[in-house]
Amino acid sequence: MKVKYLRLSKEERKKVKEKYYQTETGKYVKKKLISSLICAIGCLLFSAYLITDAFINNLSTFEKVYGFMILIVGMFLLIAYRKIYVRKINEYVIKNK
Repeated sequence: MKVKYLRLSKEERKKVKEKYYQTETGKYVKKKLISSLICAIGCLLFSAYLITDAFINNLSTFEKVYGFMILIVGMFLLIAYRKIYVRKINEYVIKNK
């Protein structure tokens, strides 16, 4: 699938996003994307706390690995957020142009 959304200018992207989020599907996708973004940020902050606590207090290796695993999950959620965001808006652009 062509990535027409990324080829648009900054102003056109803004207009397309506004039009897409006016649709019923756009409202639903936006709500789900915001919740996944909040989860990703929460994972990143919590993992940062766990990792710093584990290194400062010389905790076991398991606690350090646990913090890094949560960090990886948070990064995965951020990457997935961006990919889904671009894919959904791109589908809208292709369908309506």
